[in-house]
Amino acid sequence: HKKQWCQNYTTTHQLSNCHFYPYFDKKDLPKLLATANVGLVSLNESQWGLSVPSKAIGIMAANRPIIGIMPSQSELSHLITENQCGIIVPNGNSSALSQAITQLYNSPETTKEMGQNGHRLINESHTLYHTGKFFKKLLYFS
Repeated sequence: HKKQWCQNYTTTHQLSNCHFYPYFDKKDLPKLLATANVGLVSLNESQWGLSVPSKAIGIMAANRPIIGIMPSQSELSHLITENQCGIIVPNGNSSALSQAITQLYNSPETTKEMGQNGHRLINESHTLYHTGKFFKKLLYFS
């Protein structure tokens, strides 16, 4: 339903920079994510707890910065802000979203640096190895 609406919108407004792809096999996802300059991740205002959408991890692993549309108190917002791997904009604030897109577009070095920061974060603390260590410690030493 939403995909069709987006496709109709891009056709009606003659937007040539929007692409729609069919289902991608998981093994091909890194290639797809690497085609974008930035990744967009949104969280509903009511989901500000410990939720970290897996697409955020994939975007960071692909060396891309995140524009996060979400409450500033969300766990993912803190992760992005503290590690300087993207920009957070409030839900419903299209002006702030436009500014974030423009900021990253006009500053390729900052965009690249944010992508590298996210990639480093994933490799240093969010791999399967690190997750296993965390749960082992949690389960056996609590």
